[in-house]
Amino acid sequence: MKEKLIVLFLIALTLAACGGAATTETLAPAVEPTAKPTDLTEPSVTPAPTEVTEQPGIPLPESQRIEFSLADGTLLVGTYYPPRIAPAPGVLLVHQMRSNREAWEPLFNLLRGEEWNGHPSPLEAGGPTYAIFAIDLPGHGESGGNAQDQAMLEAVALGLEQMRSFEEVDAEQIVIMGASVGADAAVDECNEGCVGAVSFSPGGFLGIDYNTALQTLLDEKDPPVLCIAAVNDVASNEACLAGESVGLSSYQYHIYDGRTHGTNLFMEDSLTPPPHVIELVLQWLGENLPLVVP
Repeated sequence: MKEKLIVLFLIALTLAACGGAATTETLAPAVEPTAKPTDLTEPSVTPAPTEVTEQPGIPLPESQRIEFSLADGTLLVGTYYPPRIAPAPGVLLVHQMRSNREAWEPLFNLLRGEEWNGHPSPLEAGGPTYAIFAIDLPGHGESGGNAQDQAMLEAVALGLEQMRSFEEVDAEQIVIMGASVGADAAVDECNEGCVGAVSFSPGGFLGIDYNTALQTLLDEKDPPVLCIAAVNDVASNEACLAGESVGLSSYQYHIYDGRTHGTNLFMEDSLTPPPHVIELVLQWLGENLPLVVP
Protein backbone atom coordinates (compact mmCIF):
# COMPACT_ATOMS: atom_id res chain seq x y z
CA MET A 1 0.00 0.00 0.00
CA LYS A 2 2.79 2.33 0.94
CA GLU A 3 4.56 1.67 -2.40
CA LYS A 4 1.37 2.57 -4.32
CA LEU A 5 1.10 5.89 -2.53
CA ILE A 6 4.72 6.76 -3.42
CA VAL A 7 4.15 5.99 -7.08
CA LEU A 8 0.97 8.09 -7.20
CA PHE A 9 2.85 11.01 -5.55
CA LEU A 10 5.64 10.90 -8.14
CA ILE A 11 3.14 10.83 -11.01
CA ALA A 12 1.40 13.89 -9.56
CA LEU A 13 4.66 15.79 -9.35
CA THR A 14 5.54 14.95 -12.96
CA LEU A 15 2.18 16.15 -14.26
CA ALA A 16 2.50 19.39 -12.28
CA ALA A 17 5.95 20.05 -13.71
CA CYS A 18 4.78 19.50 -17.31
CA GLY A 19 1.80 21.81 -16.86
CA GLY A 20 3.99 24.58 -15.41
CA ALA A 21 6.39 24.44 -18.35
CA ALA A 22 3.59 24.73 -20.90
CA THR A 23 2.11 27.71 -19.05
CA THR A 24 5.48 29.47 -18.99
CA GLU A 25 5.96 29.08 -22.77
CA THR A 26 2.45 30.37 -23.48
CA LEU A 27 2.79 33.51 -21.35
CA ALA A 28 6.36 34.43 -22.30
CA PRO A 29 7.13 33.23 -25.81
CA ALA A 30 10.60 33.93 -27.20
CA VAL A 31 10.49 36.97 -29.53
CA GLU A 32 13.27 37.83 -31.99
CA PRO A 33 14.11 41.62 -31.91
CA THR A 34 13.28 43.51 -35.10
CA ALA A 35 15.94 45.98 -36.28
CA LYS A 36 14.64 49.46 -37.17
CA PRO A 37 15.89 51.31 -40.27
CA THR A 38 19.14 53.15 -39.65
CA ASP A 39 17.69 56.46 -40.78
CA LEU A 40 15.13 56.35 -37.97
CA THR A 41 17.50 55.51 -35.14
CA GLU A 42 20.95 56.85 -36.20
CA PRO A 43 22.21 60.05 -37.82
CA SER A 44 23.66 59.68 -41.33
CA VAL A 45 27.43 59.35 -41.49
CA THR A 46 27.77 59.90 -45.26
CA PRO A 47 30.79 62.18 -45.92
CA ALA A 48 29.98 65.74 -47.05
CA PRO A 49 30.32 66.35 -50.80
CA THR A 50 33.81 67.43 -51.91
CA GLU A 51 32.59 70.78 -53.23
CA VAL A 52 31.46 71.80 -49.77
CA THR A 53 34.93 71.47 -48.27
CA GLU A 54 37.03 72.77 -51.20
CA GLN A 55 37.98 76.43 -51.42
CA PRO A 56 36.49 77.86 -54.60
CA GLY A 57 39.00 78.97 -57.26
CA ILE A 58 39.28 82.53 -58.45
CA PRO A 59 37.05 82.84 -61.53
CA LEU A 60 38.28 84.40 -64.76
CA PRO A 61 37.03 87.96 -65.10
CA GLU A 62 34.73 88.76 -68.00
CA SER A 63 36.20 90.35 -71.13
CA GLN A 64 35.66 94.07 -71.67
CA ARG A 65 35.02 96.06 -74.84
CA ILE A 66 37.41 99.02 -74.84
CA GLU A 67 37.10 102.19 -76.92
CA PHE A 68 39.94 104.67 -77.44
CA SER A 69 40.83 107.15 -80.16
CA LEU A 70 43.55 108.33 -82.51
CA ALA A 71 44.73 111.92 -82.16
CA ASP A 72 42.27 112.95 -84.90
CA GLY A 73 39.35 111.41 -83.01
CA THR A 74 39.10 108.21 -85.05
CA LEU A 75 37.41 105.56 -82.91
CA LEU A 76 39.42 102.44 -82.13
CA VAL A 77 37.99 99.32 -80.49
CA GLY A 78 39.63 96.45 -78.65
CA THR A 79 38.81 93.59 -76.29
CA TYR A 80 40.51 93.42 -72.92
CA TYR A 81 40.77 90.14 -71.01
CA PRO A 82 41.78 90.92 -67.40
CA PRO A 83 44.01 88.40 -65.64
CA ARG A 84 42.81 86.07 -62.92
CA ILE A 85 45.37 87.43 -60.46
CA ALA A 86 46.67 91.00 -60.58
CA PRO A 87 49.07 92.47 -61.37
CA ALA A 88 49.99 90.32 -64.35
CA PRO A 89 52.16 90.70 -67.46
CA GLY A 90 50.29 91.67 -70.59
CA VAL A 91 50.16 90.66 -74.23
CA LEU A 92 49.05 93.21 -76.83
CA LEU A 93 47.73 91.52 -80.00
CA VAL A 94 47.73 93.19 -83.43
CA HIS A 95 46.10 91.49 -86.43
CA GLN A 96 47.02 91.51 -90.12
CA MET A 97 45.38 93.29 -93.07
CA ARG A 98 41.82 92.28 -93.99
CA SER A 99 41.36 90.71 -90.58
CA ASN A 100 40.32 91.77 -87.08
CA ARG A 101 41.05 91.14 -83.43
CA GLU A 102 39.10 87.85 -83.40
CA ALA A 103 41.94 86.25 -85.42
CA TRP A 104 43.71 85.82 -82.08
CA GLU A 105 41.02 83.56 -80.61
CA PRO A 106 43.47 80.68 -79.99
CA LEU A 107 45.50 82.86 -77.65
CA PHE A 108 42.40 84.27 -75.94
CA ASN A 109 41.88 80.74 -74.64
CA LEU A 110 45.42 79.43 -74.20
CA LEU A 111 46.79 82.46 -72.34
CA ARG A 112 43.85 82.21 -69.92
CA GLY A 113 44.40 78.56 -69.01
CA GLU A 114 41.89 77.03 -71.44
CA GLU A 115 42.51 74.56 -74.24
CA TRP A 116 41.92 75.43 -77.89
CA ASN A 117 41.22 72.97 -80.68
CA GLY A 118 43.04 70.14 -78.95
CA HIS A 119 45.99 72.28 -77.86
CA PRO A 120 46.29 72.29 -74.05
CA SER A 121 47.18 75.44 -72.21
CA PRO A 122 50.51 75.30 -70.34
CA LEU A 123 49.02 77.37 -67.53
CA GLU A 124 48.05 75.75 -64.26
CA ALA A 125 44.29 75.30 -63.85
CA GLY A 126 42.93 78.01 -61.60
CA GLY A 127 46.30 79.74 -61.46
CA PRO A 128 47.64 83.05 -62.79
CA THR A 129 46.85 84.11 -66.36
CA TYR A 130 48.08 86.78 -68.73
CA ALA A 131 46.28 90.06 -69.32
CA ILE A 132 45.35 90.29 -73.01
CA PHE A 133 44.42 93.28 -75.12
CA ALA A 134 43.50 92.68 -78.77
CA ILE A 135 42.79 95.73 -80.93
CA ASP A 136 41.17 96.36 -84.30
CA LEU A 137 43.45 98.43 -86.52
CA PRO A 138 42.00 101.50 -88.29
CA GLY A 139 39.68 100.50 -91.11
CA HIS A 140 39.25 96.98 -89.68
CA GLY A 141 36.70 95.29 -87.46
CA GLU A 142 34.86 97.81 -85.30
CA SER A 143 37.50 100.53 -85.61
CA GLY A 144 36.90 103.53 -87.81
CA GLY A 145 39.23 105.38 -90.13
CA ASN A 146 41.38 104.12 -92.97
CA ALA A 147 44.10 101.48 -93.06
CA GLN A 148 46.97 103.89 -93.63
CA ASP A 149 50.49 103.14 -92.46
CA GLN A 150 50.83 105.99 -89.99
CA ALA A 151 47.33 105.50 -88.61
CA MET A 152 48.06 101.83 -87.93
CA LEU A 153 51.38 102.61 -86.25
CA GLU A 154 49.68 105.23 -84.10
CA ALA A 155 46.93 102.76 -83.18
CA VAL A 156 49.49 100.24 -81.90
CA ALA A 157 51.37 102.89 -79.91
CA LEU A 158 48.09 104.02 -78.33
CA GLY A 159 47.07 100.41 -77.73
CA LEU A 160 50.27 99.94 -75.71
CA GLU A 161 49.56 103.10 -73.72
CA GLN A 162 46.01 101.94 -73.12
CA MET A 163 47.14 98.55 -71.88
CA ARG A 164 49.65 100.11 -69.53
CA SER A 165 46.79 102.04 -67.95
CA PHE A 166 44.77 98.96 -66.97
CA GLU A 167 45.09 98.57 -63.20
CA GLU A 168 45.44 94.76 -63.38
CA VAL A 169 48.42 94.95 -65.77
CA ASP A 170 52.08 95.21 -64.83
CA ALA A 171 52.80 98.29 -66.94
CA GLU A 172 56.48 97.39 -67.32
CA GLN A 173 55.91 93.81 -68.49
CA ILE A 174 54.13 93.83 -71.86
CA VAL A 175 54.89 91.93 -75.06
CA ILE A 176 53.49 93.02 -78.43
CA MET A 177 52.53 90.19 -80.75
CA GLY A 178 51.50 90.96 -84.31
CA ALA A 179 50.83 89.41 -87.71
CA SER A 180 51.95 90.82 -91.08
CA VAL A 181 51.45 94.60 -90.73
CA GLY A 182 51.00 93.89 -87.03
CA ALA A 183 54.26 91.95 -87.02
CA ASP A 184 56.09 95.06 -88.23
CA ALA A 185 54.21 97.30 -85.81
CA ALA A 186 55.18 95.00 -82.93
CA VAL A 187 58.84 95.98 -83.32
CA ASP A 188 58.19 99.49 -84.69
CA GLU A 189 56.19 100.47 -81.58
CA CYS A 190 57.87 98.45 -78.82
CA ASN A 191 58.09 101.56 -76.68
CA GLU A 192 57.96 102.22 -72.93
CA GLY A 193 56.64 99.20 -71.06
CA CYS A 194 57.27 96.81 -73.96
CA VAL A 195 59.78 94.11 -73.06
CA GLY A 196 59.64 91.95 -76.17
CA ALA A 197 57.97 91.27 -79.51
CA VAL A 198 56.67 88.34 -81.53
CA SER A 199 56.36 88.84 -85.30
CA PHE A 200 54.22 86.50 -87.40
CA SER A 201 55.24 87.10 -91.04
CA PRO A 202 56.80 90.58 -91.01
CA GLY A 203 58.06 92.29 -94.17
CA GLY A 204 58.40 96.04 -93.77
CA PHE A 205 54.74 96.45 -94.78
CA LEU A 206 54.30 99.76 -92.93
CA GLY A 207 57.12 101.61 -94.65
CA ILE A 208 59.82 100.76 -92.10
CA ASP A 209 62.32 98.04 -92.95
CA TYR A 210 62.10 95.20 -90.42
CA ASN A 211 65.86 95.17 -89.85
CA THR A 212 65.87 98.93 -89.34
CA ALA A 213 63.22 98.57 -86.66
CA LEU A 214 65.22 95.78 -85.00
CA GLN A 215 68.33 97.95 -85.03
CA THR A 216 66.42 100.72 -83.27
CA LEU A 217 65.30 98.22 -80.64
CA LEU A 218 68.87 97.04 -80.15
CA ASP A 219 70.07 100.60 -79.62
CA GLU A 220 67.25 101.41 -77.17
CA LYS A 221 66.68 98.30 -75.05
CA ASP A 222 67.77 95.04 -76.73
CA PRO A 223 64.56 93.09 -75.97
CA PRO A 224 63.92 89.45 -76.92
CA VAL A 225 62.28 89.03 -80.34
CA LEU A 226 60.74 85.95 -81.98
CA CYS A 227 60.21 86.02 -85.76
CA ILE A 228 58.02 83.40 -87.47
CA ALA A 229 57.50 82.86 -91.21
CA ALA A 230 56.98 80.24 -93.93
CA VAL A 231 59.77 79.53 -96.41
CA ASN A 232 57.68 80.31 -99.50
CA ASP A 233 56.23 83.47 -97.98
CA VAL A 234 59.26 85.17 -99.48
CA ALA A 235 59.26 88.68 -97.99
CA SER A 236 58.56 87.39 -94.50
CA ASN A 237 61.08 84.57 -94.75
CA GLU A 238 63.79 86.98 -95.84
CA ALA A 239 62.92 89.46 -93.08
CA CYS A 240 63.17 86.82 -90.35
CA LEU A 241 66.45 85.42 -91.66
CA ALA A 242 68.04 88.85 -92.09
CA GLY A 243 67.01 89.85 -88.58
CA GLU A 244 69.64 87.57 -87.10
CA SER A 245 72.40 89.82 -88.46
CA VAL A 246 71.24 92.80 -86.39
CA GLY A 247 72.81 91.37 -83.27
CA LEU A 248 70.01 91.34 -80.70
CA SER A 249 71.16 89.26 -77.75
CA SER A 250 67.95 87.24 -77.73
CA TYR A 251 66.69 86.96 -81.30
CA GLN A 252 65.02 83.76 -82.46
CA TYR A 253 63.40 82.82 -85.75
CA HIS A 254 61.49 79.77 -86.93
CA ILE A 255 60.80 79.08 -90.60
CA TYR A 256 58.04 76.64 -91.52
CA ASP A 257 57.54 74.79 -94.78
CA GLY A 258 54.89 76.16 -97.16
CA ARG A 259 53.65 79.69 -97.60
CA THR A 260 51.07 80.23 -94.85
CA HIS A 261 50.98 83.86 -93.70
CA GLY A 262 50.36 85.50 -90.34
CA THR A 263 47.71 84.15 -87.96
CA ASN A 264 46.63 81.64 -90.62
CA LEU A 265 49.47 79.55 -89.19
CA PHE A 266 47.23 78.80 -86.21
CA MET A 267 44.86 76.89 -88.49
CA GLU A 268 47.49 74.53 -89.88
CA ASP A 269 47.24 71.12 -88.22
CA SER A 270 50.65 69.94 -89.40
CA LEU A 271 53.49 72.44 -89.44
CA THR A 272 57.04 71.37 -90.18
CA PRO A 273 59.58 71.56 -88.82
CA PRO A 274 58.08 71.30 -85.33
CA PRO A 275 57.06 72.58 -82.90
CA HIS A 276 53.61 73.78 -83.93
CA VAL A 277 53.39 77.57 -83.91
CA ILE A 278 51.15 77.51 -80.85
CA GLU A 279 53.61 75.51 -78.79
CA LEU A 280 56.44 77.68 -80.09
CA VAL A 281 54.79 80.93 -78.99
CA LEU A 282 53.65 79.59 -75.62
CA GLN A 283 57.15 78.34 -74.85
CA TRP A 284 58.69 81.68 -75.84
CA LEU A 285 56.25 83.56 -73.62
CA GLY A 286 56.97 81.26 -70.69
CA GLU A 287 60.68 81.99 -71.02
CA ASN A 288 60.50 85.73 -71.74
CA LEU A 289 57.31 86.87 -70.02
CA PRO A 290 56.85 84.44 -67.12
CA LEU A 291 53.84 84.53 -64.86
CA VAL A 292 54.53 85.01 -61.17
CA VAL A 293 52.87 82.31 -59.08
CA PRO A 294 51.77 83.78 -55.74
